[in-house]
Amino acid sequence: MAQTASVFYSGNSQAIDHTPAAAVTAGDVVVQNGLLAFAKRDITAEKLGALHVGGVWKVPLESGHGALEVGDDLYFDDDCDPDGVTAGEGCFTTTDTGVYAGKLVPRPEADAGDNAADADDETGYLLHIAAPEGNTESS
Repeated sequence: MAQTASVFYSGNSQAIDHTPAAAVTAGDVVVQNGLLAFAKRDITAEKLGALHVGGVWKVPLESGHGALEVGDDLYFDDDCDPDGVTAGEGCFTTTDTGVYAGKLVPRPEADAGDNAADADDETGYLLHIAAPEGNTESS
């Protein structure tokens, strides 16, 4: 089942080598031993490519979320249902049921005091913070 693509928005990301067993599509989330990373470009199966950690990413949010605030923790759950897309494709949620991904940051078009994501928003902006393996706590 295809994931709903995440899109790199801004900031600095670090590339790490990755040779996938199966093809990876640009925008996919890849989790390896508790490390969440993003593919900026397609990676062919069995060929060396790169995954990225860090930066700000536009990510699919869980269907039915309420208003989300700047600084809310986000987790990637590969079974979660993203807003407006096929169920079970994986998405980002405030429920600690997946891999810690980082903090929600303001939308680019947000006015001061706006929510980071309104209840009807299908996407939000994630400041990706790689948590140590097994650690879903943010400090």
